[in-house]
Amino acid sequence: MSRSQQSASSASPGERIRDAAVAGRAQFGIVVEALSRLDKDSPDVAGAIPDHGRIIAFRNILIHGYAAVDDRIVWGVIENHLASPRNAVEVQLAKA
Repeated sequence: MSRSQQSASSASPGERIRDAAVAGRAQFGIVVEALSRLDKDSPDVAGAIPDHGRIIAFRNILIHGYAAVDDRIVWGVIENHLASPRNAVEVQLAKA
């Protein structure tokens, strides 16, 4: 077992949530930065993505640290609220 696997297996549930949220924040930030640019370059396409404005605003909170955000909230958003925007992005990509 590698050191990272040992470390992960001994981590508490809270630590695993935090680690997943940190990784999720980084990936979320990259994807939403692209969405933000799309909103500027092609607002009609970005407008087809549900809640794109709220998604961009949430990314700004996470990236710029406007407020302390509980990692459980971040993970909850990733797990429960990204299916609809993801589906809309897939539709737009299929049209391209």
